[in-house]
Amino acid sequence: MNTNPTPEVRAPLIALGKRYGCVVIGYYFLPDVAGSVKRNAAREGKAKVPPVAIYATRKKLQPPTYTEGFDQLYAVRTVDENGFQVQPLPCLSEETADE
Repeated sequence: MNTNPTPEVRAPLIALGKRYGCVVIGYYFLPDVAGSVKRNAAREGKAKVPPVAIYATRKKLQPPTYTEGFDQLYAVRTVDENGFQVQPLPCLSEETADE
């Protein structure tokens, strides 16, 4: 599974979507290192990564922004083992409208 942690990694994927006229939607899973380590421990085979990979990716992780080219962005929070809470991230114009 690829996490696409930086704008540089996401840029070619966003450009590809735009080239084909797609609506580009991003889901930003809010960091939960302890939860990630726990879920990873339950995986088997190639799905399981060394714990250091989780820590290294967290260190590189940069939240996505609309300036990257996303049409919609959502924040995803793990609620429990079986569920998520998804909320829209405000676009830049909405964030600055109150200033």
